[in-house]
Amino acid sequence: MRFALAPAALALGGMAVIGTAAAASVYGTAYIGLRGSYVITDDGSTTGTSGFSYTQSYDSGYATAAYLGWTLTDGIRFEAEGGFRSADIDKVRVVTGDALLVYLPGDTVDVGADVQAATVMGNFYYDADIFDGAFVPWVGAGAGAAHVEYEV
Repeated sequence: MRFALAPAALALGGMAVIGTAAAASVYGTAYIGLRGSYVITDDGSTTGTSGFSYTQSYDSGYATAAYLGWTLTDGIRFEAEGGFRSADIDKVRVVTGDALLVYLPGDTVDVGADVQAATVMGNFYYDADIFDGAFVPWVGAGAGAAHVEYEV
């Protein structure tokens, strides 16, 4: 299943309710947070098994996530995150097809499809406190999974 929202989402606005790298500087400290954002998704393309292919354009959508983090040692944090993203498919343009299909190459179809993804992530961060707490740059790495649903 292809889902362009997760890698192509552009977060235009986000809000951390509780918890930042600076606030989580005491060892063993736990923190929680909530993020919300408006997302813009890149167009995508899909190739089917029967020679039918199409391009799709998405509407703008939203994303939410909640996270729980722990400061493990000096500058090292772990976060567990769960999220939800939504962006609907606006139009589909047929690129190639066969004679049995109703639509021909070049046809554009309003599909009104709903696309949603539920995600889970585990992330480690290193906080490089090199500016005495006024500004804390960080580097992170993580792994996660997504369950994506298309409803056409």
